[in-house]
Amino acid sequence: MSYRKKYKGYKCTNSQQGAKRCTAHSIKEDYLKETIISDLKNYVSKINKGEIYKKAKSKVTKKKNKNSELDTIQRELQKLDKQFEKLYLDKLEDVINERNFKMVLENIQSKQARLLRKKEELCKAIHNEKSVDDEYKYYKDKIDRIINFQEFDRFIVESLIDKIVVTEDKNTRDKRVQVYYKFN
Repeated sequence: MSYRKKYKGYKCTNSQQGAKRCTAHSIKEDYLKETIISDLKNYVSKINKGEIYKKAKSKVTKKKNKNSELDTIQRELQKLDKQFEKLYLDKLEDVINERNFKMVLENIQSKQARLLRKKEELCKAIHNEKSVDDEYKYYKDKIDRIINFQEFDRFIVESLIDKIVVTEDKNTRDKRVQVYYKFN
């Protein structure tokens, strides 16, 4: 079948190939949409929206864990600062030799550099994120629009439907639509 803008629907192209392969039938786009939406609503009615919302909230909340990770990094940096102070005092009092001082100092500095890079990345990420409630509201609204078929476009049709077969009884000219979904 191919779309005919003039008829606002789909027309069977097999009928034009001769040998009475098919009847010259067509189907209106609106009728096809209604059929698909009706089928999909039946599937959606079995979905637990609460569970989907809970998963969305969980994903958004995981992002918020960046603040606690930032606090952990800050505590680690403070701990390293204290280690550095103690190391420096040990060096001044000749408790530790020069070779060991340099080795421990390099170790502390590399840990500090790694933590500071991670802290900077987290700060940027936190700055760019929306608040948890705003982000959750965005995803919840998006889920509702999809589930309630307020967003029903070609992309959704192509991602959910494998093929659509329209048959017509030659005698009664009744049309039958069979939709084959990718998830069935």
